[in-house]
Amino acid sequence: MGSTMEHNDILVIGIGGAGGRLVDALAARAPEAVRTAMIDTDAAALAASQAVSKLQIGSHVTNGQGTGGDAGLARRAATDDAEIIRGLFSDARLVVVLAGLGGGTGSAVTPEVIKAAGLSGTPTLCVATQPFSFEGAPRAALA
Repeated sequence: MGSTMEHNDILVIGIGGAGGRLVDALAARAPEAVRTAMIDTDAAALAASQAVSKLQIGSHVTNGQGTGGDAGLARRAATDDAEIIRGLFSDARLVVVLAGLGGGTGSAVTPEVIKAAGLSGTPTLCVATQPFSFEGAPRAALA
C-alpha cells in the first residue's frame, strides 16, 4: 500500500525576482497549502518575501544586492553556495521550482537548483516564464 503525500512534503521554491513574486502570491492565497521557499541574492527582496524559508546566496559576491541581470555573477553565487541550496531538499518529497528567465538570478540559478534537487534524489518540476517581447533581445537570449 503506497503512502500519501502530505502538503508539507511539497516544497515550492521561487528563484529571483519573478520566482519570488510567484511564491509570495501562492503564500498569500494559500499559506498552508505547501511549504514555500525563496532563493535570491537580494537581501531586501528576501526580507519582503512571504516565503517560509528564505535563502540568500552569494552575499560574498553581491554584497546582498541583486545581480543586475548578470548571469555569470548569479551562477557564481549559486555554485559557491551549492551546499546550502542542497540543504533545502532534506525532507521534501516533491519540489516545484518557479522562476522567470531573462534576468540574472532566475536564468542562472534555476539550473543549479534543479541540479541540486536531482543530486538529492527529490522529484522536481520546474515552471519558468520567458521574457515578454518588449523586454528585448538580450533578455530573450539569456533565457
